[in-house]
Amino acid sequence: MNRFRIVEATLTRELAKPYAFGSADCFMLGCAFIDALAGSGTADKYRGAYRTLAGAQRALRRRGHMSLVSFFAAELGQEPKGGAEARLG
Repeated sequence: MNRFRIVEATLTRELAKPYAFGSADCFMLGCAFIDALAGSGTADKYRGAYRTLAGAQRALRRRGHMSLVSFFAAELGQEPKGGAEARLG
């Protein structure tokens, strides 16, 4: 399956879930994409770490990050990409 199909299937699956902090939100969507594309267990590692927006911010800071950009850059081991470099999947 190519990257586009993997991303499409992951997005469809994740958007079918009702929104809930710590299990089905924007952070967990990013983790689901990492898992689908890299075969890692990122979502399982962080699922349930928070239940509110304030809890999400505290959990992020506890891990040494001030933004999701720095978190995902560290998790993926690469520098953030600019908008012009973006591609689906």
